[in-house]
Amino acid sequence: MVDKSSSNPSGRAAAIRAIAGWLRGGGFPARSLPPESPLALEIVQGVMRNLAALDFAIAPLCRRRPSPAARAALLAGAWQLLVAGDIPDYAAVSETVSAARAMPGVMPGFVNGVLRNILRSRDRILGDISRAPLEVRTSFPGELVARWRRDFGDDTARELCEAGRGIPPTTVFPLPFSDTSASLAILADFAAVGAACAGKAASGGIAVPRGIPVAGLPGYAEGRFIVQDAATLTPIELLGPKPGESVLDLCAAPGGKTMQIAALVGEAGHVVALDASARRLERLRENLRRTHLSGRVETAVCDASSPDLARIAGGRRFDAILADVPCSNSGVMARRPDARWRWSADEVARLARLQLSILENAAALGAARIVYSTCSIDPVEDAGVVAAFAATPAGAAYAHAASKLSLPVSHGYAFERDGRFLPPDWRDGAFAALFTLRNK
Repeated sequence: MVDKSSSNPSGRAAAIRAIAGWLRGGGFPARSLPPESPLALEIVQGVMRNLAALDFAIAPLCRRRPSPAARAALLAGAWQLLVAGDIPDYAAVSETVSAARAMPGVMPGFVNGVLRNILRSRDRILGDISRAPLEVRTSFPGELVARWRRDFGDDTARELCEAGRGIPPTTVFPLPFSDTSASLAILADFAAVGAACAGKAASGGIAVPRGIPVAGLPGYAEGRFIVQDAATLTPIELLGPKPGESVLDLCAAPGGKTMQIAALVGEAGHVVALDASARRLERLRENLRRTHLSGRVETAVCDASSPDLARIAGGRRFDAILADVPCSNSGVMARRPDARWRWSADEVARLARLQLSILENAAALGAARIVYSTCSIDPVEDAGVVAAFAATPAGAAYAHAASKLSLPVSHGYAFERDGRFLPPDWRDGAFAALFTLRNK
């Protein structure tokens, strides 16, 4: 467990540095954190998940707009005081102020004064946040909230925003995910080491109790299960990999879907997994080694939107292709809270064009089945790309056989008195569409 009252300010200092860097230049704040600092990750993710509400609380207490470093310290402290719920007040204030002292240009007295004012007025501030507009109290960009209202209606938009405030459970699945007996064995092994789960979550996955490192659970090192959300199984179910088939997996890293496909095609099958990022592809290879599937999977660095795809495919014929394309992540903004602050309508339009080019490249390879999938819930990326693909010469060779959309839903968390975890009804948002070759 993380010691959140520790007098060692290193975790808070790392979080403040990461948040300040993100405020200055965007990017991915969690990537700059040291892996040995779980408290830093919790603070950064918490701030990203509650940014608008925290700024709403801080702004009236500041005479002028603070510098990025000072704002980062205030956001980190305000999250601990207003949201975390399990951090002692003295640690939230004093240790955050101590950490802020190491930041150039930050006046510790200013940070201390604002945080103590938040502490004194906490009940009033929380009440003000609860009455604030939806985009403030749930911390989503106003433009995105307006888009969800337009696309899904007011009630669903509110539910999406509320779901985005929650912390999704970590869900694990056996290989392959359809192996029910393996799921039951994994449940029993978890219970034997004090990580009892109340039962299986959506689609047969197992929701791991919060605070328990997955890598330390029995069976992880041996490759008996992988970390994966239930919604990510939909593309695999539509693709329907069969024993002995040859499957091309585009944009494959970090490899959750790749491993499930490899398990389903069996020893007689073969998977080619491509990704544009060499760094991410190495993570996929590590996962393949852990799950003993390296012999079934060939990997290569390749941008699936470029002409290199046909060259690297080498004229081979694939039975099926999975195009799990880069997207806006609008379906997983609880799991990747910083993604909401990178969202823009222009970026969605750019991504839709990129996705279409990947689909056209995939279609040129002539596979009998192609699945296009995203972790987005935006119609421009999803149904819009499906319609655009159908209008291309490459897409005309395929029939649109099926589509599935999943919206993220959460009914919250509950813990039994003996500490067992009751998994919520949660799933990430995702979209998948199956295309079949017309002459097959």
